[in-house]
Amino acid sequence: MKKLFLLTTLIVAFWGCQPPIRNKEVKVESLETPPSYLGFRINLPVSELQDGINKVLPGILVDDKIPLKGKDTLFLKIKRSDKLNLAVRKRTVYLSISLEVEAAVKKRVLGVTISNLDNPLQFSGTLKSSTDISLQEDWQMGTQCKYLGFDLEEARDVSILGLKINIDKSINKLLDNHEEELSDVICMAMDQAFDLKRSLNKIWYDLQDPIRIAKNPKKLFLNATPTQLNAELIPKSKDTLSVHVEYKGLIEITPEFISKSKKITLPNLDKPFNKKPALVAYPKVIVPYEELSSQLQKELANQQFEYEGYRIKIEGVKVKRSNQGLTFEISTKGDINGTILASGLPGLNDDQELIFTDFKYDIDSDDDWIKMADWTVHQFAEEYLEKKIKMDIRPFFEDLHIKIMDGLSKSRLKDKLGVNIEFVQIESYQMGLTDTAIEWIFYMEGKATLTLKSGLFKKKK
Repeated sequence: MKKLFLLTTLIVAFWGCQPPIRNKEVKVESLETPPSYLGFRINLPVSELQDGINKVLPGILVDDKIPLKGKDTLFLKIKRSDKLNLAVRKRTVYLSISLEVEAAVKKRVLGVTISNLDNPLQFSGTLKSSTDISLQEDWQMGTQCKYLGFDLEEARDVSILGLKINIDKSINKLLDNHEEELSDVICMAMDQAFDLKRSLNKIWYDLQDPIRIAKNPKKLFLNATPTQLNAELIPKSKDTLSVHVEYKGLIEITPEFISKSKKITLPNLDKPFNKKPALVAYPKVIVPYEELSSQLQKELANQQFEYEGYRIKIEGVKVKRSNQGLTFEISTKGDINGTILASGLPGLNDDQELIFTDFKYDIDSDDDWIKMADWTVHQFAEEYLEKKIKMDIRPFFEDLHIKIMDGLSKSRLKDKLGVNIEFVQIESYQMGLTDTAIEWIFYMEGKATLTLKSGLFKKKK
């Protein structure tokens, strides 16, 4: 007979061998779950942000004309000739981009219009700008663009039919007129490439979907209800943008798939309570008595054994709440024909085995002799029931982080998040027995590394 079944293991899956840290008394009402906390960093290398901006930055930045003396006109077109380059220093992003400038003049001479529009003069330059960045309340990226200048190579005179026209001053004037436009077009591209709200909003909604963390012998689901999401830009050197994110929510683990008809929308941004990466969780494990009875029925039903010359066969098992403990109604046939009632309080010994303490025994039978043979029931419970119900949960405990990460890798979050979890401290926090289920809250402390999958911030064309 197997000594381990998954649902009962769940009761202690998050439990170390330490005593409960809050309340040893079992509650007979639904427990109020403390919020779980996860603080982590999103590090976005400048190279990724740079690639994202280059994908959305337009090829032509300026296409304009300016009147010269008389009826003459200067035509100016500024195009990208290379990729944009970025550098980050704390909360300021510095941008530079090589540009190609085309200049043409339309001029009237003695009533005749001449121009070099078909063969414009070409020269190059470098646009420089900067922007201070911040996170706004609505999760949008706040930018304050500043034009730092246009390093333009010396323009040559335009020659049309032997007539030379100096356009240096006119080009500089036109560039001055488009100073704000040139810097803003880059900042707008940056806003599109670094769409943090769009990215976090998807993760926020997907986290509310149940995540299956076990399949056999019984399906188990991790259900999260987020309550808060805070974030702040963190100054970081070496060309990396860093955002500290703080997630708070309620966590339940249950064999039931709990579908949410209406999901919670992403709240407004607030500042984190602290800026240290951390994992502190209070998962509530819920095991309905019906599920526990079903698993025990599979394990114990039709089992036959002999004890002190008595032949006994177990026909069925049912679990229900009794005061502050659980009662096991075990139907038997054979020399003990009736129902054995064994009640006790769930607990964990130093070997991380689930046990039931303070066992009390009774028997419901039409056989008066059996009713008087209390020693038989007591010995049966001592020698059989307590040993069979005792189960080693260490294998599940050691693989718990793997089960959670495996469940995340098969969820809709697999294309958005890379997750690595490690538990360093796990203790019981509080247990409750409701009319329908065992509720057990555990305290978990550890560390988690979350990485955003490549391309998450880049908008498609």
